[in-house]
Amino acid sequence: MSRYILSRIAQALLVLWGAYSITYFILYLLPGDTLSIMLSASGVEIDSLSAQDLAKAKLYYGLDRGIFEQYFDLLWGAIHGDFGNSLTLNRPVSELLVERLPQTLSLAGLAIVLSLIGGIGLAYL
Repeated sequence: MSRYILSRIAQALLVLWGAYSITYFILYLLPGDTLSIMLSASGVEIDSLSAQDLAKAKLYYGLDRGIFEQYFDLLWGAIHGDFGNSLTLNRPVSELLVERLPQTLSLAGLAIVLSLIGGIGLAYL
C-alpha cells in the first residue's frame, strides 16, 4: 500500500514539474519583450523609462540571464515556497495564496457538497 502511495506522489510531482516546464517555455516563446509586458502589467509606461532604468529592471527581474538559468532559479524558488512578488499587488505571492486559501477551500467544499446532492438525486431518477 505504501508503495502505491509513493508511486502516486511521484506521479503527481512529475505532472506538476511537466506543467510548470511546459507553461514556462510557452510563455518564454511568446512574441514581445518580457520586460515591457511585465512593466505594463504593473502600470509603468515603458516609453518613459531611460535605457539605464530598463537595464536596472532587467537586472532586478533576472531577465539578463539565459533562459535555462532563469528556469532553474524560478523552479528552485518555487520548490522552496518563494513564488516571487505579484506584479499588480506588489506583495509576495505566497502571502496572497495563504490569504485567499480559506475562501478557495470553502468554495470547493460547497461545490463538492452540491455535486454530491445533485449526483445522488439524479441517481434515483
